[in-house]
Amino acid sequence: MTEHHSLLKRQIVRIFGAEANVPEALTDFLQVVDQAYTESDRDRRMLERSMELSSDELLQANSDIRAVLSGLIDLFLRTDEGGLILYARAGSQGDLIVPISEMIGKRIQDLPIQEASDQFTEALRSVREMKEPYRFEYTLSLGDRQEYYEARLLPIAHSQIITIIRNITGMKAARNREEKLQLQLARSERLESLGIMAGGVAHDLNNILGPLVAYPDLLREDLGQDHESIPLINEMQRSAIRAAAMIKDLLTLARRGVFQIEPVMINSVIESYMQSPEFHSISGLKPNVRIRVALAADLPPVAASAHQLSQVVMNLVLNAFESHESDGEITVKTREVELFQPLQGFDNIAPGKYICLSVTDNGRGIRDEDIEHIFEPFYTKKKMGRSGSGLGLSIVYGFVKDCGGFIDVSSLMDSGTEFTLYLPIHAHEEPSSPVPMPDMYGTESVLVVDDIPEQSHLAERILSRLGYSVVTAENGRSAVEYMRVNEVDIVLLDMIMEDDFSGLETYREISELHPGQRCVIASGFAENDKVKRTQRLGAGMFIMKPYSMQTLGHAIRRELDRKPE
Repeated sequence: MTEHHSLLKRQIVRIFGAEANVPEALTDFLQVVDQAYTESDRDRRMLERSMELSSDELLQANSDIRAVLSGLIDLFLRTDEGGLILYARAGSQGDLIVPISEMIGKRIQDLPIQEASDQFTEALRSVREMKEPYRFEYTLSLGDRQEYYEARLLPIAHSQIITIIRNITGMKAARNREEKLQLQLARSERLESLGIMAGGVAHDLNNILGPLVAYPDLLREDLGQDHESIPLINEMQRSAIRAAAMIKDLLTLARRGVFQIEPVMINSVIESYMQSPEFHSISGLKPNVRIRVALAADLPPVAASAHQLSQVVMNLVLNAFESHESDGEITVKTREVELFQPLQGFDNIAPGKYICLSVTDNGRGIRDEDIEHIFEPFYTKKKMGRSGSGLGLSIVYGFVKDCGGFIDVSSLMDSGTEFTLYLPIHAHEEPSSPVPMPDMYGTESVLVVDDIPEQSHLAERILSRLGYSVVTAENGRSAVEYMRVNEVDIVLLDMIMEDDFSGLETYREISELHPGQRCVIASGFAENDKVKRTQRLGAGMFIMKPYSMQTLGHAIRRELDRKPE
């Protein structure tokens, strides 16, 4: 007897009393019904399994959505077109304005969102009319801090609107830092370009000024000190020296190693400047401006140049005086600091130990849009003819960078300005002693190598007047050819000549012919990498063009008298 499906079996028992009582004629019919019940069971099991899987997927999707809502946003709202909150969910970030339970039933623009209420009203109107997403940012004051938020509104079905709110305070701070770094990079590149241009101009001007600086020394000897033209000659030379000083400022701007780094006692430099005629001249113009000096005791030396540091102090103090219309106060202060974390300022100041020099005034201040440009050459809001060369703060910036230091500036209009220099501490504790000046005269032989005829003739005339036997070479290759068959006691070598045969290449080949050849380097550029490489090969001291008779004579004599290593 065939075993029937359980449901069919119950029906047979109910109708016929027992399966044995079923008429023979119904056997085929009952088999069809039994098969239908079996297939129905199979379909039902498949449907239940499908529903079970769908339920798991739905639970997983809901879990994913909850994670996104919790991790990426601060607040999720669903509202009607008028802004009435129908559903609210909080993320895990930030502070809520009001508890979630108190939001339902309120209008979003009625929440305590301060000035953002009008923005939400406008956003709802735009989404309602345009049927497109809308985004805006707003600010809230939470306690003693400002928080920045982003709101995004999106239209959905049934005339409802989803509003997603995120706290973007951290993102905005990171964006501001990135913008500031980009500004600093652009500023650095701009100053570097100006420096390169200044260096090229300064080199040419130095060569032009050479005769104006040096020939007055020869004229005075020829004419005698009582000649009626001596005052004119002296004034001409003083003007040329002032022009040469400005060119040196341009080279400082170019940041090409104008000075030799040495240990310098910063307090001594400041105290010396405060006693100098230059300071008394500046302060005498505005006697109602008081100056206060607060120098920390027992400071270690900084890695700098005493002369350049004095120029920097002068420029900062001059700038502070000029910020006052009549009366006011200036403070010059030093202190030792150690930074354990980078310090964000005008520069990004690296961790380390520094000596800080700050010059503060309570003058008219600097506008925010000007601070970005104050270290650029000739960028000034002051009256022309009364405020120096226009290079003062550019020189300060170049000096700080040459020292490997940093600079910060803060200012408020009508409240004053503070410049702070962070100068590295020198590794050695004792400043070097000054070297006594040698005699100028001699009878030794000198080879002058310079590709500019005027400079070559100038050096020849000066050295001949000092008693030396002088021969000249028009370029480096001519000098090498001369030295193949001749010897000289010393070479006066220009550095900037032909591109493929500069002073470095010239001295390298001469020193192969005459090891230990004494040499003085002269250039219209400042001391740079090529100069230092030439000195490592054995060349001696470096002097800047334009040089006077004393400068050139002392340099040649000192190198000739130097004991060989």
